[in-house]
Parts: sequence; C-alpha cells; structure tokens
Amino acid sequence: MLKHQGFSMTFSDGYLLYYYGRTNVVKEPYLRKVLRAVRDHNE
Repeated sequence: MLKHQGFSMTFSDGYLLYYYGRTNVVKEPYLRKVLRAVRDHNE
C-alpha cells in the first residue's frame, strides 16, 4: 500500500521495546523492528 503511494521503505537496524495501550503494559512480541517509510521526491 505504501509503495503504491510513492513511499520507499526500510526496517530499522535495531529494535524498539513495544508498550501496549494506555497502561503501558509490555506484551509479546516485546521487541519489534521499526518500518520507516519516506515519500520519494520523484513521485
């Protein structure tokens, strides 16, 4: 979907500790990769 809208995507090298909801409960999967989406300037 993002690629179709003119974005290029990469995943982070590291991980992010994911907190869930307003209570900041840590749930599995505890560590997640971050997807970075940047709109291509040529589009």
